[in-house]
Amino acid sequence: RTKLVVGYHAVAPYRKKVVQPHVPMIKFRKGGIDRAVAGTTAAPPTRPGSAQMQQSAGGATGPQVIVLPTIEDIHLPLRYQRRPIDQKEIEYINVSFDGYLNCKLYYESCIL
Repeated sequence: RTKLVVGYHAVAPYRKKVVQPHVPMIKFRKGGIDRAVAGTTAAPPTRPGSAQMQQSAGGATGPQVIVLPTIEDIHLPLRYQRRPIDQKEIEYINVSFDGYLNCKLYYESCIL
């Protein structure tokens, strides 16, 4: 005869699994690799011309800084541009923010 275990005890055997260090399959553009995984990955391949970009970067520092050209917002494709805000939305934002500030100032004065 088998018992049906319900609740915390039913999940307890599965809680003891530990994730082993591994190379993540997702590669993020920003940020570093965890220290546990740092020894298992190879250095990223260098791209041609990256040394030239590094030298032209005035404010950038670091051994592997790659500076890419900046795209101004007026040159973005239409699907990436912000849609214009109409006057109703502007008023709603301003009223909401003013109400937030008044409420915040009121509660801060009560705390003093």
